[in-house]
Amino acid sequence: MMIKKLIRKKKAFTLIELLVVIAIIIILAAILLPYIINRVEDSRISRMTGEIRTLKTAALLYYNDLGVFPLRWDSLAANIGASPNWRGPYIEKIPTGLTTTNSTNDTWPNASPWRTSFVLITQYSSTGFQFGNQTGSEYTFVKAVALVVENPTVSGANAIPFSSLRKIDQELDNGVDNTGLIVGSNGIPANLTFTPVNYNTTNAALVVLLQGLK
Repeated sequence: MMIKKLIRKKKAFTLIELLVVIAIIIILAAILLPYIINRVEDSRISRMTGEIRTLKTAALLYYNDLGVFPLRWDSLAANIGASPNWRGPYIEKIPTGLTTTNSTNDTWPNASPWRTSFVLITQYSSTGFQFGNQTGSEYTFVKAVALVVENPTVSGANAIPFSSLRKIDQELDNGVDNTGLIVGSNGIPANLTFTPVNYNTTNAALVVLLQGLK
């Protein structure tokens, strides 16, 4: 008796089926990619607003303990001057890669969620000065400390998108005025008389008044 061997045909995808699967993947990627990108940017915005609030609190606690505003980022994390009144650390994140440690400005590279620098600026004046070129006595300070979040152009676009600047402003002060956040020209200002510019100005940087005393 002859035993017939059954030969099974191996099943395989046809070219049309493969093209359909690829098309479905492309469509899903097109739908999900903007959502994923937006979620990443929303996370950066949330981290930045949290950082600002933390630094505002740290600057206030530092002043309450030592009677002056910090001139250096690392003085918020370590007792640089060996002051008996220092009760820090005032921030959990330890500054790394500091490029300057002087009384004019102190740069903390790659500190922002967009890998741009934080610049700490402390200003004192016996006659008072205006913050953000505002008018009126409510903006005149004799002591103030500000945070500049640099926003350089990378590959033809600002490192921090304009829409993110607007959202951070809204998170901090509802976007109504410039008391919590203003957008100023990029770079290191010589003092706290920043010139406000539009959100969509090239290289516009975040300029945040951490604490000010009249």
